[in-house]
Amino acid sequence: MFGRKKPTVSTERIAAVSKPRQSVRPRQHRAKRAASWAECQLIWPPNGGVFGVVMDISETGARVRFKYRQATPPIVTLVCPKLKLRRAVEVVRQDGTDVGLRFI
Repeated sequence: MFGRKKPTVSTERIAAVSKPRQSVRPRQHRAKRAASWAECQLIWPPNGGVFGVVMDISETGARVRFKYRQATPPIVTLVCPKLKLRRAVEVVRQDGTDVGLRFI
């Protein structure tokens, strides 16, 4: 088991390992985001809601930051009077105090 025989590795095996990795799925380009600083509120039934700030927004969604870590349901309503926005959104990412939202 621990003899003095040197290990041999074939050139095919080295070539297979050293090939550049191919992506499992193609990268999707996200929509251009505009920086924003607008107070907003996420609302969910029956009486849930939390205040936050829209950090950036695009055609497809927004990123909202809260003062504290918040647990939100998967579907909520985003209300932002400054941006004249009231839309149903899907929570796609929660990272600490930031929440990524996709417009429905």
